[in-house]
Amino acid sequence: MYQRSNVGILAMSRKKPKSALQVIFFIYIFIMLYLLFFRKSRYAGGTYMENLSMNVNLIPFYSIRQYFDLIFKQSNPYLLPYAVVNPVGNIAVFVPFGFLLPVMVKQAEKPAVFLLISAGCIVMVELTQLFTLRGSCDIDDLILNLTGSIAGYAVYHIVKFVCGENGTKMLRR
Repeated sequence: MYQRSNVGILAMSRKKPKSALQVIFFIYIFIMLYLLFFRKSRYAGGTYMENLSMNVNLIPFYSIRQYFDLIFKQSNPYLLPYAVVNPVGNIAVFVPFGFLLPVMVKQAEKPAVFLLISAGCIVMVELTQLFTLRGSCDIDDLILNLTGSIAGYAVYHIVKFVCGENGTKMLRR
């Protein structure tokens, strides 16, 4: 970016370099968008409404209960890895979001603001999956993703407690 100097000659202004965490946050968002929306579609043919009915769960804890049944009863060994990876993955992928959000948005240090932004982002993801049929729109994904986000938020506050206010200022640099 250029700005006018006192003598009217264009001079380059020095922009403050992005912090490593800002770069990590944007890389994380890019990877998440790719994984959520740009991988192979699960569209199985048929009408939109038929596909929609196969990819929507609005009953809280229904999928989670099914995963636990598969794990503890081991009724289908082929689905067992999916029953472990799906809920653990849904939690794990949002831990970085929960940690990085209050670093990127100072107001998100407040629990209510953090929950509002986190839940809002996750609901937008689920609604986009609903309308595009990229993935499934599942209330249990919202529950698991929010759990991961809250876990990351807790880690942020543990780091803040251990390192003090200077530690969080250092994270934002």
